[in-house]
Amino acid sequence: MPVEVWSGSIFLVSRRFNRVLDEGFANTHSAT
Repeated sequence: MPVEVWSGSIFLVSRRFNRVLDEGFANTHSAT
């Protein structure tokens, strides 16, 4: 697998993971 594809997939996964963390963080604080 080319390095460009590998780094690109890591970038997309990290963006998605950060969005999930932000939503979970907001949901936790809005629930309290």
